[in-house]
Amino acid sequence: MRIALSLTFLCVVQLLSAQYKGDDFWFAFVPQPEDEADSELSLIIGCDEETVIDISAPHLLWDTTLTVDANSIEAFVFPNDLLLDEYDGASVSMNGIHVNSSAPISLQTGSSYSYNAGSVNLFPSSLNGQHYIHEKWNGAAIGSESTLLMVANEDDTQVSVLQTDGFNNEEQIFFLEEGQVGYVHLEYQEYDWFEVDANHPISVYSVASCVQLPVGCGACDLVAYQNRPNQLSGLEFIVTMPLGSSSTGYSVQATQDDTFVQIGDQFFVLQQGESYSETTEESTLVICSDQPIQVKQHYSGTTCAGFGDPESFFLPDMTIGFSEATFVIEEQVDYDDQHAIHVLASTDHLDEIFLNGQPIDNNEFSATENPDYSYAELPVPPGSYSITSSEPFQAWSYWMDFAISFQSYPGRYTLSEGIGCTDPLACNFNPTASIDIGNCEYAAPFADCNGNCLFDLDLDGNCEGTLGDFLEDGQVNIEDLLEMLNFFGCTEPQCPGDLNQDGITNVQDLIAFLTLL
Repeated sequence: MRIALSLTFLCVVQLLSAQYKGDDFWFAFVPQPEDEADSELSLIIGCDEETVIDISAPHLLWDTTLTVDANSIEAFVFPNDLLLDEYDGASVSMNGIHVNSSAPISLQTGSSYSYNAGSVNLFPSSLNGQHYIHEKWNGAAIGSESTLLMVANEDDTQVSVLQTDGFNNEEQIFFLEEGQVGYVHLEYQEYDWFEVDANHPISVYSVASCVQLPVGCGACDLVAYQNRPNQLSGLEFIVTMPLGSSSTGYSVQATQDDTFVQIGDQFFVLQQGESYSETTEESTLVICSDQPIQVKQHYSGTTCAGFGDPESFFLPDMTIGFSEATFVIEEQVDYDDQHAIHVLASTDHLDEIFLNGQPIDNNEFSATENPDYSYAELPVPPGSYSITSSEPFQAWSYWMDFAISFQSYPGRYTLSEGIGCTDPLACNFNPTASIDIGNCEYAAPFADCNGNCLFDLDLDGNCEGTLGDFLEDGQVNIEDLLEMLNFFGCTEPQCPGDLNQDGITNVQDLIAFLTLL
């Protein structure tokens, strides 16, 4: 239950920097209509250096390799025979696609067919998670599709998908190998949100057709995005009005119980999975909370004439910032459109933001609800653009039509700091990371980070057992001590009695064993 409060809650926003580039990606496309012979599925690839990129659909036994020039953004269009069940009786849709590159890249999918065009900004595999909680699309018409796609990043992946309203539940279990896709149809208006839990990281995508977003306009079209894992939830967000619009929508969802949320001068308590959505005519809103939340913003057309393509995307929280963002904005044929670049930056550092090498006029910026931050919606013609700054900022590009809207993230990022695992004991420790996102990976018991066995009780090549349990009876006692004495003086590799792994079983190992009793 959402409860209105009258409390004083202080939003403290600090714009840091983070990284969305990577050299490994897993994703899947939405199934295309069978009668759409002109469907097109593509990848938008952004590179900082010349990069060799391998693209494959392992379960279709298809792959290709291309080279992308430094400091460029290029599109790769999938062959037509992969689109509509024409490739050995299968389709690239609903099959996992793997991208591996020789250097970090940013990646975005693109899809187009009649009455629909959309894109999804992809997270690299390093940012995928094991736990997700997200609201379903609200307002989808009866008979429309609202689905969930899950792509396994590793073999032997078990996934639980729970549709729930907090009281009634429906669970489905999937067993997936690397690159396999799980598909769930989300029941129309029967449940309020879904929870996804897996034993290995997975990529999760939400897809819906004929949706009506909280933006004040009717819409009936397909919308898709990659879900953020729980570890990428945040505490502070800023909503701004897109160029030419008089209103915009947003939704907030709690990932934990008893979450205090402040939106402007409103205060709420949300329980896990519960969401709050509304349309606002405010030029800016600051949203903050005491526990991690997910925030999506919804763009629609500049008027409510006719039906238009909505766009829904996760807002980056205020720990996400860039030092450079590069855009390639293409002209949209047959639309009376206007293109814009959104910039959000520290008010104290507006003089340090440059567009194509020229400082952005400070008059283009307006203060947000938090005066420490200002934003600009910069109208631009189609072309290539680079925004740079010595201080982290947020930016994305979009285009708007009278009843059509489309939002697109930057094609290439250059960042001043990274995010990732900050634990030096983890296998994927990132010494440049300043923000820990909970993705640390550790070696299996008695093994190193490469899977090499460091302790093997029965010398069968498997890292197993309990330290000191030489008899493998589930107990560590005096009988194990007597067994250990049989290994005393052993200098062979992986001697069972070498508890401290110094290459010999000696008195030091006996002392270590006594601490286990």
